[in-house]
Amino acid sequence: MAQDGTKTGNGNGEDLAVTADRWNLFEVWGTFDGGNVSLEAKVDESTPVYMPLRDESGAIRTLSGAGSFEFRTSANLVRPVLAGGGGSEDIVYRVRRVQ
Repeated sequence: MAQDGTKTGNGNGEDLAVTADRWNLFEVWGTFDGGNVSLEAKVDESTPVYMPLRDESGAIRTLSGAGSFEFRTSANLVRPVLAGGGGSEDIVYRVRRVQ
């Protein structure tokens, strides 16, 4: 099951449900206007605490243009974060289970 969303301007996108402890795919495309998109996992559903998803080296996973990456998390909710754009950002994103 895929979930889609859109984001205009810098800030947080909507929460998206993912399958915890399984491989998921994050895809994004649109106008970045110099911005970057990262993905955060909601640590605890009862609190508003999010942590950025990181790659194997510990670096925060970001995309500065159309692209995708696979990820695993123990969380059930993730959200995209668009930052650093010039003001005309307009992106579309999708999260779906890979396996």
